Amino acid sequence: MPKPGEAALELRHAICAYDRQPALSGVDLRIEPGEFLGVIGPNGAGKSTLLRAMSGTLPLSGGEARLYGRRLGEYRRREIARLLAVVPAPGMPVFAFTAREHVAMGRTPYLGHLQPDRPQDAEAVERALAAMDATHLAERMVTELSAGEWQRVSIAQSLAQEAHILLLDEPTAFLDLRHQREISELLARLNAEQDLTLVWVSHDLNLAAEYCARLVVLAEGRVRATGPPEAVLTEPLIAEVYGAPVQVDQGPGGRPRVTLLSERALEAQS
Repeated sequence: MPKPGEAALELRHAICAYDRQPALSGVDLRIEPGEFLGVIGPNGAGKSTLLRAMSGTLPLSGGEARLYGRRLGEYRRREIARLLAVVPAPGMPVFAFTAREHVAMGRTPYLGHLQPDRPQDAEAVERALAAMDATHLAERMVTELSAGEWQRVSIAQSLAQEAHILLLDEPTAFLDLRHQREISELLARLNAEQDLTLVWVSHDLNLAAEYCARLVVLAEGRVRATGPPEAVLTEPLIAEVYGAPVQVDQGPGGRPRVTLLSERALEAQS
């Protein structure tokens, strides 16, 4: 856990590359404990790479990453997994486990080789299922779940790790409006009630604006802007970064609302 004034996660001039092609170019980013941070940007901006750099699964070629004040390289993988959990981009399951068995895999960082589950592990699994309103899915095979149900179970697995930080790669992608809202509300509740630090990569600007306290805009592997949604989601910045015309107004809850403008809409404005 952090000491007073210490960041939960921090990147200092982080540089990452794939096959010598830069993916992150000198990123500086500090994430405070208990923060709900949204990461947005166009395709290829480096959003998923950012999560991999923060989790330590992608080594940096320059700069450094810190977790609760310590360099990531100073931790063992099991130690990192007890502090930080990653929810990967949505994809339907391949192996036929029950939902409870899948969530129980989140207890791996606490168990020795071939060590059976302990009572506290079972309790952690049940708490995670309940937190995601997924207890009723526990005995279902994950291959039979809908996309929304599977996403609940995937997040529940990360909660079973009892980590203090969740890195979420597009957790609402491919979901209908109802399930987008349900997942977003559950994440907001976890942030508020359990003081979890959340880093949420999203292509949905309006969802990110509605639920995240702060946004980071990535473009070409660099932080283009950061701040509260109303300061970041401006028409000139979005047009520049995404290369698309938009209209930004205020939504019912007071947060920015972004509307993509079609050719017809642009003609009507002229």
